[in-house]
Amino acid sequence: MGVSPLTIKMAIAYYVSPTSPEQFFTPETWACAPAREARDWLFENDLLYRDETADITHLAPKLAAWVDFICATPLPVQEWRLPEREGARPYRSEPHG
Repeated sequence: MGVSPLTIKMAIAYYVSPTSPEQFFTPETWACAPAREARDWLFENDLLYRDETADITHLAPKLAAWVDFICATPLPVQEWRLPEREGARPYRSEPHG
């Protein structure tokens, strides 16, 4: 299962600023249902955890590892060929938009 771009953005916001990730969003976006669902998903998958006594959200090492993995992912190429078919016509991806 994949995750939404908003979930990834939430993860990166917590990674960059665990104490105030909301600064990277408009108040409307932070409060909207998809943003709440994204945050819930991060907690449910043990990427974030809450210190109830201090009312503080902490990053789990798993979230840092995931964001590091996302950042290390190479960009896709516009043209590629299957190695076993060197003479084949190249495939060109078309931009979405």
